[in-house]
Amino acid sequence: MQHSSVQERGPDRSVPLVLIGLGNPGPEYLGSRHNVGFTVADQVVERLRRPVEGSATGAFVTSGSWKWRKVHVLKPNRFMNLSGDPVRIFLERHQLTPKQCLVVVDDLDLPPGTLRIRGQGSSGGQKGLEDIISALGTPNIARCRIGIGRPEAGQDVSKHVLERPAGQQKLDFERSLTRATDSVLCWLVEGVLNAARRYNGPLPGPEIEIPEGLEN
Repeated sequence: MQHSSVQERGPDRSVPLVLIGLGNPGPEYLGSRHNVGFTVADQVVERLRRPVEGSATGAFVTSGSWKWRKVHVLKPNRFMNLSGDPVRIFLERHQLTPKQCLVVVDDLDLPPGTLRIRGQGSSGGQKGLEDIISALGTPNIARCRIGIGRPEAGQDVSKHVLERPAGQQKLDFERSLTRATDSVLCWLVEGVLNAARRYNGPLPGPEIEIPEGLEN
């Protein structure tokens, strides 16, 4: 009987990974639908152990660890559709590959709050992801799409994506970003397939607190 010296242990945590959050730089874009990638990147940084800001060409970068996984969080600081070169330069400088990356982007064609995590594919018309695919020369890069929905009839698409949600939409928007952050942390440890199994789909309804005495 032959015994294998290699056991199945899931993804190798000694391999560093890169989270790439896409958005537009500047305070006027902060909190907008289009900047969900930046927001999720910031939320992931808050969860990292010993985060340290680094230097990168055309991007902000913070490095740390999550459950023994070395993590680089990259936010290209050029406009969304110019994200490719900063990503390419960073990967080349650190001898990393597209397979070690996950891009977080907004998606007009998904209902608000819906997550879709995939290991590869086309850009789906998302200009930032399209530029990264072009710069790296491969569509084989994982992505987490966060649905922001289409604007109402007659509303301009540009206005919709650059808007900050209000009221109940704001509450649901914030919940969807928290869920996306959790999906990224899952990806860092368990890989893209498990993250997709756990988190792909619509935003679950909020938990309703039952008044004391009415539990039964």
